[in-house]
Amino acid sequence: LCDRVIRQPLEQADLGVFAELEAGDVVFIDGSHRLFMNSDAVVAHLDVLPELPDGVLVGVHDILWPDDYLQSWSQYWWNEQYLVAMLLLAEPSWMELRLPCYYASQHPELAHVLDPLWSDPRLGGVRPWGTAFWFEVARPAAA
Repeated sequence: LCDRVIRQPLEQADLGVFAELEAGDVVFIDGSHRLFMNSDAVVAHLDVLPELPDGVLVGVHDILWPDDYLQSWSQYWWNEQYLVAMLLLAEPSWMELRLPCYYASQHPELAHVLDPLWSDPRLGGVRPWGTAFWFEVARPAAA
């Protein structure tokens, strides 16, 4: 599934590896989900994401926005999705929303689109929602 695996905390890794990415590549962020000084989540959202090349598809795990985190997750003290929410509210020109999985699964007009998938008996017992939040880096062309 991966062309390259780096087993090192993001806040200690050489971020130059992200400059090697090209359109069509995928970055999936599933770290501590905690924002504090020099945490992996801060580095991911403030140092890595704004510098990614155009055409890179990004997934951020455990984002339920616009809903809050599930009450059963409260013991984890996650807060990453609040930074994602702030990015969305700022409407950055480089972020093209592709699929907010949790939102789509909870929205009455969207949730039923995947009913044929979830009715497959092989998926019995799997919760019919996801928490990955997908967007593409797509900067507007210079005028």
